[in-house]
Amino acid sequence: MKQFRRLVVLVLAIAMTITLSGISVFAADHSITITQDENVTGTLGAETYNLYKIFDVTKTGDVEDPVTTDDTLGPGTAKGFAYTISTSNPWFAVLGTVSGGAWTPASGQTWVTLQKAAGSTDVYNVTWAGDNTKAAAIEFADWLKANKGSIAADKTATSSGGVATVTVDDGYWLVDSTLGTNLVLATTDINIHTKNQYPATEKSVAKTNYSVGDLVDYTITVNLPASVDYTKPVIVHDTMDDVLGLKTDSVSAKVGEDDFTSHVTLIPSNSFPADHDNTSHAAATGKVLYDFAIDISSLAPPAGQEPVEKTVTISYKAELLSTALADTEYVNKEFVEYSEYKTPVADAKIKTFDFQLKKTFDGKTKADLAATFELSDSAGHTIEFIKDTTGYVKKDSDDTGAIVTLTVNGDATGINVRGLAAGTYTLTEKTTASGYNLLTTPVTVTIAKDGSVTIEGSQSSIRGDTITVDNLSGTVLPSTGGIGTIIFYVLGSLLVIGCGIVLISRKRIQNK
Repeated sequence: MKQFRRLVVLVLAIAMTITLSGISVFAADHSITITQDENVTGTLGAETYNLYKIFDVTKTGDVEDPVTTDDTLGPGTAKGFAYTISTSNPWFAVLGTVSGGAWTPASGQTWVTLQKAAGSTDVYNVTWAGDNTKAAAIEFADWLKANKGSIAADKTATSSGGVATVTVDDGYWLVDSTLGTNLVLATTDINIHTKNQYPATEKSVAKTNYSVGDLVDYTITVNLPASVDYTKPVIVHDTMDDVLGLKTDSVSAKVGEDDFTSHVTLIPSNSFPADHDNTSHAAATGKVLYDFAIDISSLAPPAGQEPVEKTVTISYKAELLSTALADTEYVNKEFVEYSEYKTPVADAKIKTFDFQLKKTFDGKTKADLAATFELSDSAGHTIEFIKDTTGYVKKDSDDTGAIVTLTVNGDATGINVRGLAAGTYTLTEKTTASGYNLLTTPVTVTIAKDGSVTIEGSQSSIRGDTITVDNLSGTVLPSTGGIGTIIFYVLGSLLVIGCGIVLISRKRIQNK
C-alpha cells in the first residue's frame, strides 16, 4: 500500500511540473461547427468546406477568445494567444521568404510579419501587422485563399441540411467554401456562420398580356450579397419561347442609378463556349437561349472599406411575334450561375388573346355572302392583320406577308382574330353583301385580363368569345331623330296645312 501511495504522489508531481512549465503533452481536439445562414439564397444543399491550418496557437496567459458566431476576426484581436508557424508548413512560403536570415513578406502580404523564435531553427513567431479590424481580417482571408496554389486542405467537411462539423486541434484556421472564407481561432468548440455569398435573382415583366408586335419589357434583378467574391463573374442563363424575338439593342443594366450596361455581355446560343451545358436552360424545341455575363469586379469596395450589398438590374425587350397562339402561356425563364452554385429558376409569363367573328344575314347563315370589317385599338389606330392557317393574326414587325382585310363569310364557322392584348377595341363593318344594310354603329369589343370577351352594339350578340354580327335586308328607315324623320314630319304638316287652306278657300267662295 505504501508503495502504491508513493507511485500516485510521483505521478501527481510529474503532472504538476508539466503544467507549471507550460509544456503541452498533447493538443486538445475541438469541433468547428459551420452553419449556413438561414437567409442564404437557394437550397441548403451539400456544401464542401476546406480547412487549412495557417498558424499554431499557444495560450500565454489570461485569454480573451474573440471568436463569435458571425464575425470573421484577425489574430490581432485575440489576447492571451501566441501564434507561430514552422518552415515545414506550406503556408510559410506563401506568406514570405527568408534570405540570409532575413524574412521578407510576399508581394501584397501586409497583414502579418514573421520573426524566427529564439532558440529555434524552424519556428517563427507571427505578429499581426495589419489594421486590427474585421475588414482587414476579411482581406487577409481572401488573400490567403487567392494565393494558396496547390496546398491541400488539412481537413474537409460536407454539410448536411446546411450544417457541417469537423474536428480540429488548436490553431488558426482558414475555412473556405463557395460561400466565402473565414479565419477561425480554434482553442475550444466553436460555431461559425458562413456568409451568404450566393446571389439571388428575380425576373419580372411589365404586364401579363400583350398584342402581337408589342415589345415585352423584361427585367432581371441580381442581388449580390456583401460577401460576394468580386473576382468571379455572374452568369444569367435566359430561356425564352421562340414566339418572342429578343431586341439585342435594347439590353441595358444599372447598379442603383448608375449605368452598368458596359459590364454586361449578351451571349447568344451560337456563341456559347464548348463546355456550356445547354440542358441547364431546359432547352427544347421552340426555345431560344441567351446568357448575360456580368463582370462585377468594378463593384469591389476600395481597400479598407467593408463590402455592402449591391443590386444589378438588367432590362431588355422582346417582341411578341405573330406565331404566338391565343390563350397560351409563354414563359421566359432565367437562373443565375455563380462559381459552382445555381439559383432556383425565376420566370415571367405572358399571354395574348383572340375572339371569333361570325356573320349572319337576316339572322341566317349564308355561306355565299360576305362582309368586311376593320378593327381599331383604344387610341383609334387601325390594326393591321395578316392571314395564316388559323385565321387572322395581328402583324408583327418582321412579317413579310400581305396585309389583309378582315373578311367574314356568312357560314357557321366565321374567322378567328388573334394576337390581341386585353383592352377595348372598335369593330367597324366596312362592306356587306348587296341588298343588306351596313351596321349603323360600330361594335365595341372589350377583352378582359383573363381573356374573356364582352361587346356593346346593336345587331350583335356574343356567346363565349364568339361575336356574331347580323345584317338586315330591305330598306331601313333612319333612326328616330334623324334628318329623314324630320322630313316626313315637315311634309305631313305641310299637307295638313295645305288641305286646311283649300277647305277654307272653298267655303269662302261658296259663301259669296
